[in-house]
Amino acid sequence: MKKLLLTALLLFFFLASWAQPQEGIEKSVQTGYSVGFGQIRSSSYNVAFTYGYRLNPLAYIGAGTGVGITDGNYDKYIIPIYAIFKVNFTKTRISPFFQFNVGYTFGLNSKISEGYNVLYSPSFGADYNITPVKSVYFQLGVDYQGHHLFDSIDYSGFLNKYMTAVNFRVGYKF
Repeated sequence: MKKLLLTALLLFFFLASWAQPQEGIEKSVQTGYSVGFGQIRSSSYNVAFTYGYRLNPLAYIGAGTGVGITDGNYDKYIIPIYAIFKVNFTKTRISPFFQFNVGYTFGLNSKISEGYNVLYSPSFGADYNITPVKSVYFQLGVDYQGHHLFDSIDYSGFLNKYMTAVNFRVGYKF
C-alpha cells in the first residue's frame, strides 16, 4: 500500500510539473558541487529543485530545497531549504545574473540544535535561454554554512563562524 501511495504521489508531482506553464511561474532543477576550504570545512554534492515567480524580465524570487551528500566530516546527508533572490543584467539570449540564497540546512544525522544551521550563498552566473520559458544555467558562488560546532569557539570575525566553500552549479529551468 505504501509503494502504491508513494508511486501515485510521485506521478502526480511529475505530471503537475509538466502542466501548462503559468505566466511568471518558473521551476528548475540543478546539481552542483561545493568545495570546502579553510581550517573547518565540508565539501558536498547536491541536487536541488526550485520554484518561484518572475517579477519582471530581470527580477526573480523563489524558494528551493534539495539534498546534499557531504564528505562526512559532520553530517553525511543534508537538506537545505532556502529563499532565492535573482537579478538578471540583460534580457538577451545569454543573460548574466547575480543570485543570493539564504536559508537553513538540516543534517539528517543530528538534532536541529547540534548540526548545520543558517546558509548564505551569493553567486554569479548566466542563463542560456533556449525558448522564452526554458533555459540552461551555470553559476559560480560561495557558500557560507553555519554549524553549531562554532557556538563554543570564540572567533572575532563574522566569516570565521561559517564553513566556507566555492560552489559550481548547473541547472535547467522549465
